[in-house]
Amino acid sequence: MDDWAKRKGHVYGTILIDLEAGQIVDLLEDRSTESFAAWLAEHPEVEIISRDRFVNYAQAATQAALNAVQIVDRFHLLKNLTEAIQRVLDALARAESACNRP
Repeated sequence: MDDWAKRKGHVYGTILIDLEAGQIVDLLEDRSTESFAAWLAEHPEVEIISRDRFVNYAQAATQAALNAVQIVDRFHLLKNLTEAIQRVLDALARAESACNRP
């Protein structure tokens, strides 16, 4: 699942995609925990939920799909990795700068 823009920058919904089939399964009108949890409750066959870091999606999956495995999507996996590497490089640069001060 992911966000989709009904009106970019103003109104967002949730898009649900079957990643194995590569097909849209459903569109939800909003990004609320309640609407996604309700959808999951109606679809107990969901085994794996690929999602981003949006807390509402995590809460809904935790509430309504207890047996489903939650995984991060590829885009956000790479984003998380990039941010972690940047933090390490920034810390190394600060440490090196501190060591080179008189």
